[in-house]
Amino acid sequence: MNDPGYQGLPLTPATAIRLILELFSGKTAHRQDIVDQVVQLHRSRGGDADASSNPTATIKKALSRLKEAGSASNPQFGYWSLTGEPGELDAVASAADSISESVVDEDEELQESAPQSAADKVMGVGKDSVYVYYYPTYRSSAETKGEKVWPCKVGMSERDPIVRILSQGATAMPEAPKVALIIKTDQAYPLEKALHYILVLRGKGAASPGTEWFITNPAEVEEIVRWIIGEV
Repeated sequence: MNDPGYQGLPLTPATAIRLILELFSGKTAHRQDIVDQVVQLHRSRGGDADASSNPTATIKKALSRLKEAGSASNPQFGYWSLTGEPGELDAVASAADSISESVVDEDEELQESAPQSAADKVMGVGKDSVYVYYYPTYRSSAETKGEKVWPCKVGMSERDPIVRILSQGATAMPEAPKVALIIKTDQAYPLEKALHYILVLRGKGAASPGTEWFITNPAEVEEIVRWIIGEV
């Protein structure tokens, strides 16, 4: 599919669907990688991605429509698997241009029910976030044993991190999570991965409850962040 007919045109959900399928059919990729490559390809064919008020939101709408059509799945937060073939979803693509601006992703749907919880510490500047939270029971249990580290979740969000935490099922837990640290940044994905790698190299990886949990504490994560990017 080498349609060059995007000269001077904005990136719409319909166009995004076609480019997503062209680039990622049969692949699994992080959403930010999808955004970056779709915008780059659109521009390379003369498209004006900057004419779209929010290319990321446009691509999210396209992914949502592909999911509804059964041609994409969201196996893990931030990751998408594309099963559709290039050119097979013209009807879906054509309908996508009529997607309302009110269409939202799962994090947005939770916005209304999110508690107005404040993190213990917020540092940095940026539209995205890397966060650290834990359950108070984990900390209490560790301190009872004289330990200074306990299971902490180190994750990222492109929206309100409190909403992101709720979307992971935190509301189903017997106690509310303690949001200890939020790092605001425009490089959330690479910063999160760097933190994960360093914590694993330090032997802090936790076998349970999940791959983004580490036996650490908020102070250690903050120390690593300052080592990576300096004062924030």
